[in-house]
Amino acid sequence: EAIYVIALSAIAQYDVVAIMNSSSAAGASICAAPITTTNAATSPRVGFSQVAIAAGSYGWVHTKGNNLRANVLVSCQPAVPLFTTSTGGSLDDAVVSAGYVAGCVAMTSAASASAVPVVVGGACISETISV
Repeated sequence: EAIYVIALSAIAQYDVVAIMNSSSAAGASICAAPITTTNAATSPRVGFSQVAIAAGSYGWVHTKGNNLRANVLVSCQPAVPLFTTSTGGSLDDAVVSAGYVAGCVAMTSAASASAVPVVVGGACISETISV
């Protein structure tokens, strides 16, 4: 599944993005920006961009799917909880309070900062880890 968004800032290929409304006014659009722990606090919706989207341009970001790719930090491990980071668009397995990305699992480890295959089942930001 995917959602059509406008990029608030440049989105690189495989960036994980925060999905938000541009405003509550009539004619508001659905926006996206590379996710960080800071902007994840403003919207629980998460997307996975499989292509680069220039700032101000429209594009599709996935909200569910198999064999998607997501940017992660160095040495991120597979099959563990993933969290937001201060690096825009990238996730990691280092625990961050209120930055847990529920519904997303990396399938392989990252030997270097790279895009790894992920399975996404309606990912969202959660304040707690559910087991």
